[in-house]
Amino acid sequence: MKKITVIVFILSFILMACTDNGVTLTSDQVKATLADHGVVLPDKLSYKHSVFTERYNQILPEHYLIDEHQSISIYVYSSREAAKEGYEDFTNKTATMKLVPHSTFQVANVLIFYVAKEEYMDKRVKDAAEGLLVSK
Repeated sequence: MKKITVIVFILSFILMACTDNGVTLTSDQVKATLADHGVVLPDKLSYKHSVFTERYNQILPEHYLIDEHQSISIYVYSSREAAKEGYEDFTNKTATMKLVPHSTFQVANVLIFYVAKEEYMDKRVKDAAEGLLVSK
């Protein structure tokens, strides 16, 4: 019985080590996944200034205005840990601000801010972010 417990523990440890911690996504992969889910980003980047387009953990995002009610910022970091630090930087810098409605997704080394009021929220963005977890 003790042997089985040790084997299960070792297998669990190996499986945890093989999760998406080593996955590195690119901006093109994120945009392709959004497109696969029907979220069409414009060809041109937006340079509209907001807290969702600031530099966090030394990275500036690719920012797109989807339409007059929605925008998305895609931060691509070198690692999962760097993306986590980027989100912590965002949280620290905006802690005392009243922010507009938005959703935040962190998948592997990518941090995504999706800004839209509730009535304009597009579930496909969330579905695409979740799709990045399993498909890349």
